[in-house]
Amino acid sequence: MAKRKYSDAPSASTDSSDAESSRGDKFEVLSTNRGDAESSLGAEYDVFLNFRGPDTRLNFTDYLYHAMDGAGIRVFRDDEEIRKGEAIKGELERAIKSSAICIAIFSRNYASSAWCLRELAYMVNCKAKILPIFFDVEPKDVKLKTELYQEDLQKHEEQLGSEVVQRWKDALMGVARIKGWDLKDTGQGKLIKSIVAEVSNKLNKGDKKLPDSLVGIKDPVEDVMHLIDVGSPHGFAILGRDSVARKS
Repeated sequence: MAKRKYSDAPSASTDSSDAESSRGDKFEVLSTNRGDAESSLGAEYDVFLNFRGPDTRLNFTDYLYHAMDGAGIRVFRDDEEIRKGEAIKGELERAIKSSAICIAIFSRNYASSAWCLRELAYMVNCKAKILPIFFDVEPKDVKLKTELYQEDLQKHEEQLGSEVVQRWKDALMGVARIKGWDLKDTGQGKLIKSIVAEVSNKLNKGDKKLPDSLVGIKDPVEDVMHLIDVGSPHGFAILGRDSVARKS
């Protein structure tokens, strides 16, 4: 399989703070026809990496990227710090919709990034195959059963409104229920080797039974989609936390 170099979304000159406040929640309401993207672009990427740059860019995410690249897996690793203030569109939108697998790397400051949360909600809305990695958090943190992400989400809600942030919460809680990897269970090297092997198997041999090293209680995507009303204007049902908890 031919390798594709690391690709950044194109840069823009808009001021990041102004763009962040005025852009609102545009990402979730863009076209989400995954089939059209795949047919027009082909298998452009095998994996899309969603992560909080300052938390993992220079360590785990970098190691994982190079391990997958070395295995011939075509990876798009998005990093909001590389192109602050860019409108979420174009190459980034296509990369998500044309990737066979999306990997979300949850870290302690993940929820501080509206960019990461928009990407995550869009990945779910596109019905992407998502595999979560719990880097220095636990699934219960991402399920919002602890206080870890609450303060950041409250700040986003004050700026962008409750409807937008509720969709992000639904995406977080849904993806946290997918089987994934927990870094506290093993060392980084061993974990990365396991991830590369699993991704390679999925790409080359179709879906297989998820290995025992994965954590969580649900298989990917279809078990998250009960959280989503794809017929709604934004692609998300506005579910309260209690209704989600009853499904956990």
